[in-house]
Amino acid sequence: MKNYVFSKLSGVYMPLTNKTVFQSGTQLNTDAVSSEITLPFPFTMYEKVETKLFISNNGFVTFGAPQTTVTTYAPISSTVTSSAFDNLISGLGNQLKVHSLGTSEISYGLNANNDFVVQFQDVSVLNAPSVKFNFQIVLKADGETINIVYGNCIGGEVTTRTSQVGIRGKQTPRLDANGQPYATPETKTFVNLSLVNGNWNIFGSGGFKLGTLPAHAMSTRQVFGMVMPQSGLTF
Repeated sequence: MKNYVFSKLSGVYMPLTNKTVFQSGTQLNTDAVSSEITLPFPFTMYEKVETKLFISNNGFVTFGAPQTTVTTYAPISSTVTSSAFDNLISGLGNQLKVHSLGTSEISYGLNANNDFVVQFQDVSVLNAPSVKFNFQIVLKADGETINIVYGNCIGGEVTTRTSQVGIRGKQTPRLDANGQPYATPETKTFVNLSLVNGNWNIFGSGGFKLGTLPAHAMSTRQVFGMVMPQSGLTF
C-alpha cells in the first residue's frame, strides 16, 4: 500500500473563480451527496486509479462510489465499517450547516494550477450557526498529491460536535504465494490516517485541540484573539 503522511504547510487560500455549484444557502441544511463527478484527470490514491468522485455536504469526498449513509458525520471513524467507496478525504467531517449570513456554498472546479478543487465556502456546524469555515480539498495535477487548505475561519461559539480531518483508504487485497489475489471475495478493510500531535494550533481550551484517534477535534471557540485555523494552513 502506498503510504500517505501529513505535512503542515503555510500556503495561500485561493477561492475558485471558475466553478460548478453543488449546493448553496439552506440546501446545506439537509444531508446530501452529489451525483457522480468525472475527474478531469486520473488520480491515484492507495494504488487505486480513480476517475470519479462524490461530494458529501458534511465535509468530505469519496472516490468510486458515494457514502451511502448521508448522515455520516465522522467519515474516518473506525465505526464506519460498511462502505462502497474506494477511498475518502475528509477536510472537515462534521454535520455542516448553512452559515447564519446565508452565504454558504459547496462547489468544485479547476484552479489556476489545473488542480481539481472541492470548495466549502462559509459553512458552519450544527448548533454553532455563526461559526464560519472555509476550506478546500485539492487533488493536485500530479495525480497523487492531496492538499487540504483552510481559508478565513471565524469562531465565537461553542459546539459539542467534533470534526474529523484525514483520509481513509482501502487496503490492498491479500496476495497468494504466486502474487495473485485470493479467489475468495475481498473483505474490505480501511486504513485511516489522521492528524498527529503538533499539526494543529493548540491553545488552552480553544483553537484546535486533539481528540481520540482517529478523530481529531476542534472547538469553535476563539480564545485570546486566536482564530482557528489560521488562513493558509495547509496539509
